[in-house]
Formats: sequence, structure tokens, C-alpha cells
Amino acid sequence: MSFLLRNSALDARNTFASTRPVMQRPIGEVQLSGPLSRKIAFFVAGRYVHSNQNLLINAVTPEGDLVENFPTRGEDVHGFARLDFRLSRNQQAMLSYKYKDKSRRNQNVGAFNLPSRATDTFDRENEIRFLETATVSEGFLNEARFTYKNQPTSTASLFNQPAITVLDAFSSGGAQLSQRQREQDAIFQDIATAMKGSHTVRFGVAVRPRYFDGSNASNFGGIFLFSSLGAFAASKPFLFTQNVVNPSVSYHQIEYSSFIQDEVQLRPLLSLSLGVRHEFQSDLSYHKNVAPRVALAFAPGRRDTVIRAGAGLFYDRLPDVMEQLSQLYDGTHILQAVIPNPSYPVPFPSPGQIQSATPSVIRIAAGNRTPTLFQSDLSIERRLGKGRNYLTVDYTTVRGFRLFRMRNLNASLPTTGLRPNANFINVDQFESSGSSRGNMLTTSLKTSPHPRLDLMAQYTWSRTVDDTSFGTFSLPAGNVGGFSALPADNYNLRDERGNADYDRRHRLNFMATYRMPLGFRFGTVVVWNSGIPFNITTGFDNNHDAVANDRPRGVDRNTGRGPGFAAVDAHLSKSFHPEPNKHRPRIELGIDAFNVLNNVNYKNYIGTMTSPFFGRANGANPAREVQVSLEFYFLRSPCSGGAGGKCGNSSLAKVGSRPSGAFPRETTYPRRPDLFPVANLRKRPGPGGVSGSFRGRHGERLANMNQGSTGCSARRGSAARPGNWWAHP
Repeated sequence: MSFLLRNSALDARNTFASTRPVMQRPIGEVQLSGPLSRKIAFFVAGRYVHSNQNLLINAVTPEGDLVENFPTRGEDVHGFARLDFRLSRNQQAMLSYKYKDKSRRNQNVGAFNLPSRATDTFDRENEIRFLETATVSEGFLNEARFTYKNQPTSTASLFNQPAITVLDAFSSGGAQLSQRQREQDAIFQDIATAMKGSHTVRFGVAVRPRYFDGSNASNFGGIFLFSSLGAFAASKPFLFTQNVVNPSVSYHQIEYSSFIQDEVQLRPLLSLSLGVRHEFQSDLSYHKNVAPRVALAFAPGRRDTVIRAGAGLFYDRLPDVMEQLSQLYDGTHILQAVIPNPSYPVPFPSPGQIQSATPSVIRIAAGNRTPTLFQSDLSIERRLGKGRNYLTVDYTTVRGFRLFRMRNLNASLPTTGLRPNANFINVDQFESSGSSRGNMLTTSLKTSPHPRLDLMAQYTWSRTVDDTSFGTFSLPAGNVGGFSALPADNYNLRDERGNADYDRRHRLNFMATYRMPLGFRFGTVVVWNSGIPFNITTGFDNNHDAVANDRPRGVDRNTGRGPGFAAVDAHLSKSFHPEPNKHRPRIELGIDAFNVLNNVNYKNYIGTMTSPFFGRANGANPAREVQVSLEFYFLRSPCSGGAGGKCGNSSLAKVGSRPSGAFPRETTYPRRPDLFPVANLRKRPGPGGVSGSFRGRHGERLANMNQGSTGCSARRGSAARPGNWWAHP
């Protein structure tokens, strides 16, 4: 059982805020496990988070600068229950249920968004999982898995006035967001493992049907877009968009996958893994996504050095939001009117005139393919001296092909200024024509100079270039962002090649834990990162393609570079044992401080030349924050009557255990989260490590640094260490 508390009385003030905003975030957790009988064990857990926070508005309106705090509320409820069954000596089963309920009020406010842009969001999830494991023979194991998930979500604007957006100055009026969706998802898997001699062969198949019912009535009140405060004062918007008619669609997609891999121990100090994976989706005509992968590990000499290398192909999926948008904006369900240089505040002489406006549509390109990544990795790990000292050097290169992007096929021609198809305004098309290239070199040192002291230092250099933006200025359909961001020039995609939005060249991390006398434990994390790039734009629709993302002549994409990030976090905890017996209850009191030195880390640098914030930051990462935790561990001696003679066969059956995340987060490769396959390239089992766990800013428990690899899932695994290729994400 645990309780965590965050309160603004313990925090510092954000550098942009005039007053310290009120913040309260109590978190309660409870877990219980044990045997129900000799063959059944249980584990139940619950988590409740109540959040009273404030969002910081930092905008410039016609009346002048506006800096104020805006209250927001949220509640998170999580529940989990699990039963472990020992059906027979060679057969086990697991049944689990997970519940999630997240509600947020007064969201979408802050930075340039004024209070009238507030929205409420809702996200509920019910998930059931069943796993049956059977040992068919001494060398053959079979796993059958089934998962069913039902997840309704919604986002609703609190005000329904037409939206007004002055680029990177302020946004007022309603948010024009009204979205509801229900996803029903099932996964059927069967995985077999055969072992003979030095070979371990795994193979399996999986089918994942997904059904969606959605309604997207966003922008049914209209959005006016202005290039600058001067244009707003003159009542001269450069664009007006509005949607009407039918916002509801239903669709589905089915994902199929199969794999086979062979892990062979060629010699005691040499192992090789070969495999291939095949996958495809029902809503794509191309069904030949075959992904070969190879990896090896070699420990020459006295085993003080380990060399690992690997390479493989990885495929992404067609996101369901693409299918949804292409069906909604097909010219039939939703009529999207796009009016360049409209009158303001009434863009149409009569309310019914919008029905006859020239429409805009969204399409998926014929013959689209899923994005492909080729990734290779080489690492050398060396033990230094006789103690727990390990030096690791890791080089990774990733090339992306056929990455998703959006392009307006009906943009005004540069020569004539006319649109190719006069029956439409915009014909926005999703296509797989982007590419990327990334390289990363990481050096890590783990050492324990004293039995009570563990240290780790890690430096990463990386560079990534691509030609498809991950920005947020995109469709008037609701600011979808990401792969739907439009290029500056729809007829010249070569100029989109530049620094990736997530390109961060340098990362330096240091972590230390010290086990002090009297049950105290101290830890610290030091992070320094160089800045990420930002785009510089004119703020005008110079080429008349209905998007004001044009760049000045001679300025490449993502030319600007923001400042770095530096922070020091600290953790101190104390364990109390009311009774000396180790199986008796234990109490742990902890305090976590984030950004202890209260360093100002600016973010959201503005590159719009018409903005009053041009060349300046619009926000900052959190100032110093303090979090207090109190945990109770009600331990007992190991059970003799549970399943398998213990309290279950899973780590979840241990009181106080939690699913862990990757730590430290800042060491992961800077990547597009929807495309890159690696959760953490450098997290793999090894003899050395740094122990000690921390709480994150939101109360989540960060994993021990010696935890090792989390393996790789179906499509997203380390090429150097393929791991569980069959496991579905």
C-alpha cells in the first residue's frame, strides 16, 4: 500500500508565471496477493490519482500581454485483478482483468490558448486477458493467448463559438473539438517453442481484429485563421474553414502476423539468432511485408568482453486515424468548406450557402505501403578490473523508407496560381513517400567503487534527418498533427529534407545511488541535453495553398535550434521495521525532488516571423517540484500451499512489486514514437548494473538500472537483440 502527495506549497514558481499556481496531486495505491488454494493464486491492485493543477497561459492579445494561471482537474482510476491457475503438472493458466478510467476537465488551455478553448476529455478501458501454457513434452512448449479490450474515448469543447487563431499570438473562441470513439480490440495468438540440442526454435501466428465506431463533429462552428495581430485588428483572416453534414463513421481493420526464429548456441561463447516475420493488414493491398532479422553475441577470451551485433527490417502499421479521416472527409460524410481570404466575422452572406461551397477531401494514396525501417547495431561491453565496472560502446544506425506524410494534390500551381481540379479546394492525400536516416553513438560506464555506492554515466551523440515533419500545424480538420502535417511546398518535397523534429545531438546522464546507514537510501539523477530544432516560417500563405507554413527563401526546414535542458533530481528514503523479523511489516518514507537547482529550461521556441514571440520561448519545463511518498509492505513468509508451492509463479505475486518502465528516459534514442522499433537499445541483460529505484513526476515507479532488457515486441524490437519477436505490443 502506498500514498504519494504533490502540493504546490513545496514547489517553485514557473519562470513565466506571475504567481505560483495551485497544485495538489494525491496518489493512492494498494496491492494484495496470496494463495486461494494449493492450485490458485491471486493478485489485485488499485491506483487512484486526483489532480488539481493549473495551466499557464502566455499569450499576446490586442489588449496586450496576457499571463495567467488556469485551473484544471483530473481523476485517474486504475484497477487490476489476476488469477494464476495450476491446472496440472504440465499446464498453467492466467486470467486477468484491467480497468482504467481517466477524466480531465478544462484541458486544451495554456500557452496561446485562452480559457474559452477549454475541453473535457474522457478515456475508459476494460481489458480481459487469458493465457494458457502447456508443456507438451520435455522439449516443446505451447502458449495460447487471448485479449479483448473495449475502450470508449471522447473530447468535447466547453464553448461552441467560432474559433479564432492568430498564429503564435493567441487563440480564442471555442476549441471546435467534438470527438467520440469506441474501439473494440481482440488478439488471438498461439506461440510454440521447440528445444533440441543447442537450438531453440520459436514460431507463432497472431490475428488482431479492431472495430471502430466514431463521430468527429470538430470544427462545426468554424475557425478563422489570422497571420498576425495586425491582420486581426484589420479583420483580415487569411482562411476560414468549417465542417457540416454527417460526422459519424464505422470501420475496421484486421492485422495478421506470423514468425519463426531459431536461437542457436554455436559455441559456449558464441550465440546466433536468425528469424523472419511476416505481417499485413486488411485495409492495405500490399501483403508482402517480410522482415528478416539476424543477431549474434560473442564473448572472446576470458569473457570480460562481450560483442553484440544485429540487423533487421521492421514495419509500422497504417494508423486507424488515417482510415477514419479518409472516410469522414470523403466529400459525403463531412463537407469541409475552405474559404481563402474570407470576410470577417461573417464568411457567408447566408447560413445555407456553406452547403454549396466547393468541398475539400482527404484520401489515402492507392498502393500505400507501411513504413519500413532498416536498423543495425554494434555494441562492445568490457569489464574493467575485478569489481563491478563495465564500459559499453554502442553504435546504431536506422534508415526509414516509405514514411507517412501528407500532401495537397490540389494546391495552387506555382505557374498559374490555379488549382488543378476546380471541383475541390484541397485534396489532402496520405502517402508513404518520406524517408529518414539516423545515427547514434552511446558510451556508458557502470561502476560500484564501494559496496554501498553505485554509479552510472552515459553520453549519447546522435543525428537524425528526414523529410516528413512531426509538427502540429496541419489540417483544419482538428489539428491532427504528426504524419498529417503538410509541407511548405506541395510541389517541391525535396526542400523538406532537414533536421528531424526530435533531433537532439547530445545527451549526458549521470545516476548515483548510495545505501546509507540506518536504512536510508539516497539517489540522484543528473540530465543534460542539447536543444531540439524548430521551424522558421513567414506566417503568411505565400503560395496560396491554404496553409501558412511557408518558409523564407533560402531557409531550410528546422533551421532554428532551441536551448538545452539541464536538471538534477534527488531521492531520499528511509525504511522502518517495527519488528526485527524480515517477514514482518515494513514502512518506507521517501521524498523526491525534481529539478532541485530550479534551473529554467525553456521550451516551445517560436519560429513564426509574424508572432510577437518570434525567436523566443513560449513556455518552460516545470520548476522545482517536491513529492512525498509513504509505503507499507505487509510481508509474510513464503507460502507453502499456493500454486506451485509458492504464492503464484509471477513477480506480480510479490507484495510491493510493480510493472516497471525504462530508466533513464532521457537515454533513449531520439525518435518518432510511431515509427521507431526500439524501446531502449541499451537495456539488455548484463553482469553489471546500478540498483535503486525512483518515482517519476507523476508518481510512476522508474525501474532499477540493472533491470536489463525489456525485449522487443512484434514490430518494435532491438535489431541487435531480437528477443520476443512474436509478442504483440
